[in-house]
Amino acid sequence: MLDMALFSYGDRTFKFLDSGWDNRNRPHSEGSLREEPPQGENWKALSASELGQLGRNLVKNRFAHAGMTVRNHEQSSTESDFEILSRSGQVYVVKVRSVRNFNYVFFEKSKFTPRKDLIAVVVFFQESRQPHFALIPSIAWLNPHGPLKSRDYLGKKSKPEWGLQVTKSSLASLSEFDFDKAIEIL
Repeated sequence: MLDMALFSYGDRTFKFLDSGWDNRNRPHSEGSLREEPPQGENWKALSASELGQLGRNLVKNRFAHAGMTVRNHEQSSTESDFEILSRSGQVYVVKVRSVRNFNYVFFEKSKFTPRKDLIAVVVFFQESRQPHFALIPSIAWLNPHGPLKSRDYLGKKSKPEWGLQVTKSSLASLSEFDFDKAIEIL
């Protein structure tokens, strides 16, 4: 049975059809991939910073509902970073990126050094659809494949970066990073 889920940001409320929560307080596995249209405002009505904050809040809520402790990352200079304490007791640093539709997402290599305790969560906001969440262990970029990119831009102005290139037709290539599946290994 589908329930209505509400998320608020400032004076705006977003409504989603949600698959509900099981008795362990975890989302059903199909929850993040459902494509019921939200009832309410369009994502394009939000500024980039509002979309980023909404994405961070949604990600923090998903970790909390999975039984993990969420806390601010003490050594971070940006609010897009936070820490989680997994059910196994491991601490992870989480970096969140929110993106409309399928824009390219990147992390500067100087600020995002792959290691076992660093993960990225990318929230894809598509018009008239629920957000899609991808949880990517940073070490996956050490052997980039499919949508994962390593760009060094030798001799150019751009700084080296780890990237994620996803199109509507290649969204399925992120299946190994589906939030609800990937969270089980943390």
